[in-house]
Amino acid sequence: MTIVGDGQRVAWRAAVLSLLMAASAIVGCRGRGYEGERRASVSGTVTLGGEPVDGGVIQFVPVGGEGRKASASISGGRYDIPEASGPNVGPHRVMINWPKPTGQVSPDGEGMETAEAIPPQYHADSTLEAEIKAGKNTHDFEL
Repeated sequence: MTIVGDGQRVAWRAAVLSLLMAASAIVGCRGRGYEGERRASVSGTVTLGGEPVDGGVIQFVPVGGEGRKASASISGGRYDIPEASGPNVGPHRVMINWPKPTGQVSPDGEGMETAEAIPPQYHADSTLEAEIKAGKNTHDFEL
C-alpha cells in the first residue's frame, strides 16, 4: 500500500505528466510539430470490471525497446495522446496503473491510503498489447 497525503501524490503525478506532454509538444515545433520517427495519436477508454478507471495512467512501451514511449492520464475512463507526444508506429506493450483510494486513513492520520487497483497482468507484468498505426488510433481496454 502507498500512503498519499490528501491526494497530493496523484495530483502531483497528473501535473508532471501534463507538463511533460506540453513540453514535448513545444520542443521541435516544425513540420509535424516534432522531430524524429513518425508518431501517432492514440485515444480510447479503460474500464476495470465495468467501472471507468479515473485517476490512472496508461503507458505505451515499444516492443523490443526501440522507439518512443508515450503515456497519458486516464480521467473518467478516457485517455487521449496527441500525435506530437504519441508513440511511434509499431507494436507496443500497454501498462495501466490506478492508485485507487482505499477509504482508509493512513496510520499516521496524515492522509488516505491507496492501493493499486489494476491486477499485475495489466501493469507490472502486462500482457496487454496494441499495434500503433500511422494516423489516429483507438484502443479500448476492458479489464
